[in-house]
Amino acid sequence: MTIAGLMPVRNEDWCFGYTARMALRWVDKLYILVHASGPSTQEIANTVAKEHPDRVNTFVDPEPTWNEMEHRQGLLEAARRGGATHIAVVDSDEALTANLVPEVRGLVEQTPAGHCLALPGIHPWCGLEQYRYDGPLGCAFSIVFEDRPHYCWEPRADGYQHHRRLPHALDQCGWSPSVPSGGVLHLQFARDRASRAKHARNQMIELLRWPHLGAARIRRMYSWWRQPGTRAQPQLFRNVEPSWWDQELMHHLDFSDNGGSWYEQDVKRLLEQHGREKFQGLDLFGIGERCGLLTRAGPTPPSARAL
Repeated sequence: MTIAGLMPVRNEDWCFGYTARMALRWVDKLYILVHASGPSTQEIANTVAKEHPDRVNTFVDPEPTWNEMEHRQGLLEAARRGGATHIAVVDSDEALTANLVPEVRGLVEQTPAGHCLALPGIHPWCGLEQYRYDGPLGCAFSIVFEDRPHYCWEPRADGYQHHRRLPHALDQCGWSPSVPSGGVLHLQFARDRASRAKHARNQMIELLRWPHLGAARIRRMYSWWRQPGTRAQPQLFRNVEPSWWDQELMHHLDFSDNGGSWYEQDVKRLLEQHGREKFQGLDLFGIGERCGLLTRAGPTPPSARAL
């Protein structure tokens, strides 16, 4: 059994150093695609490759358009050329909990043919000490499947690229074994301000690329996690267990730039380029005001309230 991890990354330098090294605790090879990222992300990829010269392959796509299905398919084809028998889907903001590293390969071997190993998703919220588990945030993460030649990622017929974690023919074939604790840490929501900027920016990109989806539908796609009063509802949270972290790698997590994410800068760029009217109906979580392009001074025009 040869497990190849596929890791697309774009400017996740604050956690990528941890997640890439964590993946290498249990996959045999790691295939990293650095997409339109700044020098710090590329530097991390290069450093990890130097640390594991026989196990890490890196690729670069400087084109800023996010063609997710093409990226995942390209990584899959590279893994196949490298002799992979099993494929691990490990995004750059995801990491297996440390307590499951000794067990995960055995779980892969137990996974029924034609199924994908799925483990609990753990979403640290506004830091690393607690996580949310309500609603969709309580779902399992599909992470490893035995490869078959007909598996592939491809866009939909209308060209839509996003939101397909698994290749065709595997979407409904998850296998979730019982584990005592842990699962897959999903770090997307650990930095609140950066997370909001990411969801705002992604809505804008979706509306520009696929206007036929409509602002209302796109808003729902990216706002499902935002529930009023969440901070006042402790029943939605549980404590992150210390055993879920690899303490030797924790210094690769960097919270020093929580507010200055590239997502926020891109929101500003898109507002300047297209104007706020273009994004009427989206929920940008106040990012427009934070970027200085919308202001609370004086009456707020009706067309700006959605921003």
